[in-house]
Amino acid sequence: MKSYTVNYNECRVCKSTFPDDKSFNSHLRGHKTTVKDYFELHYPRTDMLTNEKIPYKDRGSLNKNFVDKGNLKEWIGIQDNQTAGDYCEEILTRRKREKSLIYTPTQIELRSLGFPSIVTYNRLHKDYYDLCGRLGFRNKHLQLTEIDKNIFNMPHALDPNPTQKPVILIDTREQQPLNFEFETKVQKLPYGDYALEGDDDLCIERKSLEDFVGTMGPKNLDRFIREIERAGANDTNIVVVVDSLLDECMDFDLSAKSRGKARITPEYIFHNVRELLQSYPFLQFLFVNGRKRASRVIEKILYFKPTDIDLQLAYDYRLFS
Repeated sequence: MKSYTVNYNECRVCKSTFPDDKSFNSHLRGHKTTVKDYFELHYPRTDMLTNEKIPYKDRGSLNKNFVDKGNLKEWIGIQDNQTAGDYCEEILTRRKREKSLIYTPTQIELRSLGFPSIVTYNRLHKDYYDLCGRLGFRNKHLQLTEIDKNIFNMPHALDPNPTQKPVILIDTREQQPLNFEFETKVQKLPYGDYALEGDDDLCIERKSLEDFVGTMGPKNLDRFIREIERAGANDTNIVVVVDSLLDECMDFDLSAKSRGKARITPEYIFHNVRELLQSYPFLQFLFVNGRKRASRVIEKILYFKPTDIDLQLAYDYRLFS
């Protein structure tokens, strides 16, 4: 697989070196060229399926081998399993090396990068987590089992005659609470928007798309990190449920929104998501289709506490009934 090791500190025009990307980009103006034109000239990339030019968007583009994930999927589909499997393994190996990753990339990390999903890795390598373990990653999730599938496909999370009726606690600051089939109670929570009464092991943070973007943007990210760390200090898992599908969030024109002077893009937002997922192993994100769907999914997560599996993978497998 063709890839470049790029020295961002050295200009290929005049051989000058610079301490960081910002000063390097500023230097290129002296050569009367844009960053995009410079990298497309000196580090051209072409699609492995179509041979078309891969446009430069950011320095991550220098490791891309396909214009979009559709071309990647088509290319994998026409290769033999050995060739496709080797390519997918190399993607993980390179990502681990370049980003010094510790934990096995989640379904959200892979999909937001345009990499093959865990579904594809399981088809080519039988067990994604076994592969990642052999590559030196630390697995924080387990492979989905038939037991997991049965739990998620239950028509309702409640036993018809439980000894104690579960109660969902709703934080007082939740302005538009979801509607649940469980009994609910409003009270101030130390973190998150929803939790099960009597259970300190898990909380849910619910976000609309707009909330999600605002939280992951430069103004509110530090505050959210403090909330995550408070939860972690008390051994509480936290699941951020966004009531929009992952593809919608990745394709939404966030830069068109008025957010002061900052230009917030999907790439920026999901870079932050990936950073958080690698930094806090007790944190998960889950993107679902609408508020009603979010309610049913949250009930099952709180009731069954399946925090040892990748929840986005379970959702993508359509295991939540």
